[in-house]
Amino acid sequence: MKNKKNRNYIILIGILILYFVMSSSSINDKQMVYGEMQSHYIIQKLVDGLILYKDIVPLYGPVFYQIGAFLGLLGVPYAGFKIIMLCIAVLSAILVFFITKQVFEDSNIAVVSAGIYLFLPIHYGVAPVFHPDSFAVLFILGSTFFLLKQTKTSLILAGIISASAIFVKIPVIPIVIAPIIFFIIYRKKIGIYYTIPLVIIFLVIFILITELNSNNDNIKFIIDLLITNPDNPFNILKDFVWIEGMAVLLSIIGFVIYLKNKNKNKMIIFITISSTMSV
Repeated sequence: MKNKKNRNYIILIGILILYFVMSSSSINDKQMVYGEMQSHYIIQKLVDGLILYKDIVPLYGPVFYQIGAFLGLLGVPYAGFKIIMLCIAVLSAILVFFITKQVFEDSNIAVVSAGIYLFLPIHYGVAPVFHPDSFAVLFILGSTFFLLKQTKTSLILAGIISASAIFVKIPVIPIVIAPIIFFIIYRKKIGIYYTIPLVIIFLVIFILITELNSNNDNIKFIIDLLITNPDNPFNILKDFVWIEGMAVLLSIIGFVIYLKNKNKNKMIIFITISSTMSV
């Protein structure tokens, strides 16, 4: 059993190294995509003092450009941004491994899950890009890792991490709220250790950001964008099927298998269902 466990850890390390080597080709500014160009353009203007934080409408999350500006002020070059994002991808895969191992109680499934996560087309192509998605995924996986342990300390850490995820990418809110619904339905009082830090940190940061960015009504901007989005819904659905369809299909298959074979950790069921509402 111990040899099998060690073997799986060695395989995991091999997968992580393979991913990092294969993705290293992305450390090239000639391969920069439009969304990344826009992010780096705004970040550089913040670094140079040509625009202020109050001039930015945070489409994704209020602190995303601030993270980039902080790295820019430290003198991190374009290649450095790429390496940071690749490290985030590797850390996320490690979390996927340990979360899956805890849920399925099988390190073989955990290794396969980490490999699928890293080399899934939507992740493999986007992970090296400086984008809020990768930050949000890392925070959500970190929160899930601690949530599944359901100790007082782990729940406090999960609440703190979940609050951070919201300000990196706003649409993760359904996933962040799902554990609270779980605690309410199953009347688990220990859930207050997750809820209280989450609410307090959210309110404090929200008030701070509102004060810094008082010139923009960011909530109204997001609502208006959703209502007046000129894109054809059919095209959006088609893009979703082609780009995220494989990930959704695999998640549904895994979810069905889990429900069929396991009935221990219901928390993961709430998180899984809520993840389909986050984009």
